[in-house]
Amino acid sequence: MFLLTVIPSSREHFLIPFALPGLLASVLIFIGGIQFKSINSTFWSRFGLYAGLFPGTPAWILTAPICLWCLSVIKQPSIQRAFRSQRRSGYAILADILEQNPGLKSSTAQRKAVEKKTRRTR
Repeated sequence: MFLLTVIPSSREHFLIPFALPGLLASVLIFIGGIQFKSINSTFWSRFGLYAGLFPGTPAWILTAPICLWCLSVIKQPSIQRAFRSQRRSGYAILADILEQNPGLKSSTAQRKAVEKKTRRTR
């Protein structure tokens, strides 16, 4: 009896394609929100905010004004500086790790970036 209530009838299968864009937008909003909160990636933050403007679910009425407000916040110079400083601190951590472990393998681009950064700081 329980299985009959869980398995959708053949009439409800046509709704699945309409639910997928909303589900995808929800996942992108979640990823963008996490990236925005932790100040990690401007790309994913903006991508999640733009996904919130997509009218894929009825919750769009709530997400659209919040996303517009967040887009105005992310364009502020102080927020942009915070994203840039977070990115720079990541490179500084990588430079420290490579200095402490010279035998550690890394890509050529990373090693050149670290060498350039350490030359500027000396």
